[in-house]
Amino acid sequence: MSEKVQIVDENDQAIGSATREETWAKGLYHQTIHIIITDKAGNILLQKRSSQKKLYPNRWTNAVSGHVDEGETYETSASRELLEEIGISIPLKYLGKFVFHHEGDGKIINQFNGVFRGEIPHETSLVLAPEEVSETKWFTKDELAHKITTKPNDLTPAAQEVIRRFIL
Repeated sequence: MSEKVQIVDENDQAIGSATREETWAKGLYHQTIHIIITDKAGNILLQKRSSQKKLYPNRWTNAVSGHVDEGETYETSASRELLEEIGISIPLKYLGKFVFHHEGDGKIINQFNGVFRGEIPHETSLVLAPEEVSETKWFTKDELAHKITTKPNDLTPAAQEVIRRFIL
């Protein structure tokens, strides 16, 4: 059975739940989180999504991202996803949220994105969930700006938006 994600109205108020597949097929508004992780030098950690992912496999995205599950808040979802995807627990600062709309691959994405930031030492050992993440890599702001300009399809659309709004 597929896990249920939080469905919201156009004002980001919870109104129910649905599977991810239902959400994408019907274009229902839902909530996601994105976590920007930096090191002391200002490098930004990205993850490459597993080839097993239904949405944007093998693309780079924020260090951690995921859906807010039924009954969760942005904050509880961020802490859960951080531990599940890369195996760490660190303090996170809420930066804000934005609405994102995207259509492609037979999916209609209407989501509110809560964005958080955390910092770890560059050499931190991460425990990657193989069904979620195939690898991680540190990037400079200049490298991310170049990637968005020259190879935007290497990144998920939501990651591009987070980078534009909160990093560059």
